[in-house]
Amino acid sequence: MFIFFGLISLLLTILADYLIMAFIGISVHSFTLWFILPIGGAILGAFCGKGIFLYLKHANIKATAKHTITSAILAFIGFWAINYFAYFSTYVDDESINNTFKGEHISNYMYNDTEPFTFKNYLEFQFETSESVVSVGGHSSGSSISFGKGYNKTSFYITMLGFIIGGLTVGSTVVGDKSYCDKCKKYMKEKKAL
Repeated sequence: MFIFFGLISLLLTILADYLIMAFIGISVHSFTLWFILPIGGAILGAFCGKGIFLYLKHANIKATAKHTITSAILAFIGFWAINYFAYFSTYVDDESINNTFKGEHISNYMYNDTEPFTFKNYLEFQFETSESVVSVGGHSSGSSISFGKGYNKTSFYITMLGFIIGGLTVGSTVVGDKSYCDKCKKYMKEKKAL
């Protein structure tokens, strides 16, 4: 049953990331701190597996390593699903790219004039052309910087690692500080003395 709730949180995370990307224009999963710490990936990875631990807490089931590993696997799947859905929803309309299903799908276009835009080619295109926006104190500098394919590819895999770390640590944020009574099979509630 915990997998069902994990899948629900995974699907809701993918949907939320897509809606933010399509209608606000922000890729949450690509947020980084100091160009290296994958904050967005860790947050989304945690949300991918959070349903597991919310269910465990509600059903008074003790969280184990099996649940943590399942959460990390869901986060890994979430990373690839979010990237695939970005490809799936990428359309070209009047020479501009959008993620709102308007125009022709990107797979109808050629990558480097040799082959169609497959998911693999889409990722290569992202590695070659992605730019970063620098923000200081929460305010954008207004310009974007291209660091090149090497940085973009490294950032992609660091973000994937962030998803996995988020999936591994979400359990400690939901049920980690709660004491579990093995005898009565319940999470203990904290009561304050008068």
